[in-house]
Amino acid sequence: MRVDKMSMAVGLEARVPFLDHELFELAMSVPQDVKTKIGTLKYILKKAVRNVIPDEIIDRKKQGFGVPVNDWCYTKFGEYVSREMKEFCDSSDCFVWKEISPRLPQRGWALLNVALWWKQYIAGITIARPEGVGGEVAPQCQPADLTGATVPSWG
Repeated sequence: MRVDKMSMAVGLEARVPFLDHELFELAMSVPQDVKTKIGTLKYILKKAVRNVIPDEIIDRKKQGFGVPVNDWCYTKFGEYVSREMKEFCDSSDCFVWKEISPRLPQRGWALLNVALWWKQYIAGITIARPEGVGGEVAPQCQPADLTGATVPSWG
């Protein structure tokens, strides 16, 4: 799920093996019970490439494509995450820096998203692009007007 979201966010299609519309239409015309036999997903596809691709690749378990978030913590990006999170903790009462900083190697990506969202949409501060990172930056937004806002009851 993360790869889908992250690749779509930057306009990168990560799953494009069959874009031909005629092939797609043919695949959609095949009955479901023929596509999946005895619990084997992609049965026809696997059968079609059985003598072309090695069996150990066809029969291996599904593999995800992991985003190396943990590795990023030990690069300049990790410094950026620490800086943003420290600033977030100092500027809001959402987290305490001493408690959150040990969690950054495992949860830094998710926490950074919360911090940057808060910075842009609640505090109304334009988010600076990390040094050396390209791409689009969302336009500046006005801070949320929370005058008279009520907090929902969860109990």
